[in-house]
Amino acid sequence: MKALVARALAKRVQDGDVIGLGSGSTAEMAIDQIGQRVKDEKLSIAGVPTSVRTAIIAAEAGIDVRHPVPRLAIDWAFDGADEVDPNFDMIKGRGAAMLTEKIISKRAKRFVVIVSEDKIVKKLGELFPVPVEVIPEALPLVEDGLRALGATEIQLRSATQKYGPVITEHKNLILDTKFENIVPELEGEINKLVGVVESGLFTNCNQEVLLAKSDGVWSQKLINGVLQEELLEAPE
Repeated sequence: MKALVARALAKRVQDGDVIGLGSGSTAEMAIDQIGQRVKDEKLSIAGVPTSVRTAIIAAEAGIDVRHPVPRLAIDWAFDGADEVDPNFDMIKGRGAAMLTEKIISKRAKRFVVIVSEDKIVKKLGELFPVPVEVIPEALPLVEDGLRALGATEIQLRSATQKYGPVITEHKNLILDTKFENIVPELEGEINKLVGVVESGLFTNCNQEVLLAKSDGVWSQKLINGVLQEELLEAPE
């Protein structure tokens, strides 16, 4: 299903586009599909990556990779998600790239999320904790603040192929934080804590979901709070 939604996303690319390139396995599949179109159709595409890994994959796919720092107009951006609720609010950050992912999603004129149906939840927090990126010196301060906001469990994310914690590309730490009840206001409350750089809560930024289900890829949009769906591509 990931390959199906990646292919549907790649079909939207037009010559001359400047695209924000997400991180994660589904986004990588989409980048590969875009790269194939670049090669086959001789398209001129620029990509603004959300992580070093994304930049490497995009360059290998033949996409003109642009640094995210300069003021560059981004026509649209896409990314995956760990959870998406009925309001299109999301949890992201299992790949520890949520800071740049959120920056690019806000800078883009349009933002599209590509997911398979196993990422759809009734309420945020069903599957994963909320990642919170923290300046190392503020770790105890942020932990206390998160508990005051209702956190029921806080875990410093450990690295798998190095000793000690995960260090983000911005030289920070990640606290994986569980909450019993996640409301849209929680994103702002977390970000107010001294020492917090960003959280993996993404609210009010998602304009469209491309959802891969067993019966095909669907475009989902919320129009005045009402879900509208359109079948884009049926499975072969």
